[in-house]
Amino acid sequence: MNHIEVGENLGRRRRAHFLAIAIGTLAILSAAQALRAEIILKSRDPYVGTPVGVAMTIGGSTNSNHQQIAIGLTMGSISMTFESMTAWINNETTESISLIGGIYTDLGGNPGTLLASFVPVNPPTITDVFGASLVTSAPVTLAANTTYWFLLDGATSSPNKTLGWLLPKDPDDPLAPSDDYEPVATPPVTFVSERWSEDSGATWRHLAAAHVAFSIDATIDATATPAVPEPSTLALCSVALVIGTILLRRRFN
Repeated sequence: MNHIEVGENLGRRRRAHFLAIAIGTLAILSAAQALRAEIILKSRDPYVGTPVGVAMTIGGSTNSNHQQIAIGLTMGSISMTFESMTAWINNETTESISLIGGIYTDLGGNPGTLLASFVPVNPPTITDVFGASLVTSAPVTLAANTTYWFLLDGATSSPNKTLGWLLPKDPDDPLAPSDDYEPVATPPVTFVSERWSEDSGATWRHLAAAHVAFSIDATIDATATPAVPEPSTLALCSVALVIGTILLRRRFN
């Protein structure tokens, strides 16, 4: 074998090696990307049976303030970008009422400062039982190891114009509402509590005997440490990398 043939073989082997690495890297990145979407906190499906009205009230109150409900969660070791929140709402009156709210910081275990207001994806008024989908006008980063509150309210303070936030179904009886089913968080996110205010957020109390029906979605923040695929995914990617290397070496030899 002359020097030219040796050089060509070395070049082929190097190209095969780099191609195998590229294939393995793309496989791992694709696996990580597939794990990015998360439902970070969710209740059971809402109870929408008859009669409708088994709900926690938000909106108007007798003292012209606003009744509000806020859901708290604490992020885990990686930051995420808020995607959307779905809340199951029922109109308690015969008039359309706008749903308002937003994402708040934590202040001593209660909602603190408003970070971003919600913008309903669906029409902004509620006329019946409604799975209201809420987003923010600009991306909101949910920082690692930080507590946030997702607050909902009705746009009017009139005591005759209120919205009801439906309870989830009973785990043991889908035809009945549940007042004690705690939402499920996706680790490492943790559920904190649900808080209720009757005076536009001046004071808060724990919803000790009830929960509401909702879902909160987020994706892994692009600026955060890349997601680590599950061990099984890594093992499959490693096998693919080895097989790819062998096949490519044979192809170029």
